[in-house]
Amino acid sequence: MHTGISKILNCFSALLLVLIIGGTAGAQSEFVAPSGLNEAQLITAVDAFIQENEPDTAGAAISIFRNEQTIHQWYIGEADIENDVPVSDQTVFEWGSVTKTLVWVSALQLWEQGKLDLEADVRTYLPDGFFTKRKNDDPVTYLNLMHHNAGWEEMVKDLFLPQGSGFNGLEAELKSHEPLQIYETEQYTAYSNWGVALAGHIIERISGLTFADYVHRNIFEPLGMTQTALLPDLSDNAWVRARRPVTQGYTVINRLISPNWYQINLYPAGMATSTLRDFELFGKALAGDENGNTPLFAKAATLKKLLEPTLYYGDRAYPRNAHGFWAMGYSVPVYGHGGNTAAHSAILLLDPASHIGTVVLTNQSGEQVFNDGLGPILYGDFIPGESAADPEPIEEGVYQSSRTVQNGFAKIYSLMNRPSFRKTDAGYEGAALGQKIPLQYAAADLVNAKGMVGALGKDRNGNSTIQFYVMDLYKIPELQNILEWAVLVLWISAVLYSLVMLILGVINAIRVKNGKPPASYAADWKRTFTYLFSILSLVTVLLLAAGILTYQPSGSYPFGLYTSIQLALMVLMALLFVWQLFGLISSGATPRVRGIFACLVALVVTFTTYYWQFYRL
Repeated sequence: MHTGISKILNCFSALLLVLIIGGTAGAQSEFVAPSGLNEAQLITAVDAFIQENEPDTAGAAISIFRNEQTIHQWYIGEADIENDVPVSDQTVFEWGSVTKTLVWVSALQLWEQGKLDLEADVRTYLPDGFFTKRKNDDPVTYLNLMHHNAGWEEMVKDLFLPQGSGFNGLEAELKSHEPLQIYETEQYTAYSNWGVALAGHIIERISGLTFADYVHRNIFEPLGMTQTALLPDLSDNAWVRARRPVTQGYTVINRLISPNWYQINLYPAGMATSTLRDFELFGKALAGDENGNTPLFAKAATLKKLLEPTLYYGDRAYPRNAHGFWAMGYSVPVYGHGGNTAAHSAILLLDPASHIGTVVLTNQSGEQVFNDGLGPILYGDFIPGESAADPEPIEEGVYQSSRTVQNGFAKIYSLMNRPSFRKTDAGYEGAALGQKIPLQYAAADLVNAKGMVGALGKDRNGNSTIQFYVMDLYKIPELQNILEWAVLVLWISAVLYSLVMLILGVINAIRVKNGKPPASYAADWKRTFTYLFSILSLVTVLLLAAGILTYQPSGSYPFGLYTSIQLALMVLMALLFVWQLFGLISSGATPRVRGIFACLVALVVTFTTYYWQFYRL
């Protein structure tokens, strides 16, 4: 009897096992990506995409997952081309700005615990007098930091620093690099690394821990992320710090970037470094399990809230941002964040409806093939819906990027961020420094440019705007743009003219030394100094730019010396202009052309230095 029952139980167990296996297989076979591809088709499509683009790729690591299940992983290319080190599960990459999502997750954890009010003025959590460069006294909320619309100027100095530059703590770094608030709160969206670092410091103030310690305790450890470091020197994970030099960084054309390991002292804005395994673990936690639960939060409702829209494009109900996660333009609402460092790039994308996500890590600066190209394969192309019969016209003209610098010697950077939009047969097309930006209507006031959804609107001053997910473009007078470019062109022309005249002066000195009479182009000392100071003005600006472009720390690079030289040159050139102008007027003779030109050189250099603020840090 017992044997018969045993046989029946064994048969029942076997049948149950078959049903479980069959049910699991059935569940997996039911996988359909938002793009319409099933699991096998998706993997085949990604394989083909990789095969097509791998020759132009240095190294990359990719994962596609649903909930807690890995659909597939790919390791591509080499971590070190010169030494033939392939990318593997031991390769560490930098997340770049995807690190910011750690701040937003931390904020929702504290919100869930009732310790952080996302709509309260952030000064509630900061010591008195923390801000010294505010435009006004209007509140800045934590949501403003998440939306990047608190109004702060772009920070270009001391963002990347050589490893070993030292770190004084997040509060000290924030205070020593505070940017000006150049816009009213919520006037424009203008991506701000400093604003995100400030959000990370508020986590410190509430929790009583350093931001790195908080993240390790509340994110990395609960998720089992043992292969991730966060501090500027990566000292919070010895294994990652030891592995980081193995991964080299390359340009998009596979040229070695040397050096390619920098530290970011405003590290909540972009310093996380990890393997694909850990990056995937974080992505899976944001996708949640089948019931929406995650180790990140005590309640499933908090994860759902995290990826609920909090900022929209214009007046349309199309999402732009969800608690710091940017809405991407695909066939379904997808949220995530991209990142770039001096030598790496990354992206994290999540579809909250299907719980399907992808993470990409590469060791190429500004890489776009895999970071941008996999999204449509997985999520499908953006579908705008029914187009409007009479779309709102895009105002033709020149637009200024809100993510810019308006003060100091880097002000000239603003001139390089001005696309000009013109109507074409296909819609509208923008051009910025030769780069074409096709812009087509997606609906009444929605537009699509290079895969980015945007919207048309007006700012509070009535200027036309084109909104994209990390910044706004606002229309400026074309005359302003023309005059500012004219100032720059005149300055360069003045420098070239000065160089020619100095060369002729050397030739003249040689003539005189050989006993020949002075040439007609011989210059007096006032003109000679005018030419010398003109060239020196360009040299010092180039040295300032070189310091920025090569990530020189302001504590050791003589930025202050060069701006002081520019201030002295501006004063001297103003004096030379007045002196030479007085000489031309009082001479009583017909002014010589060369004298007039020297006078103009002094005027142009003086005005250029003043207008573009080459004398200010």
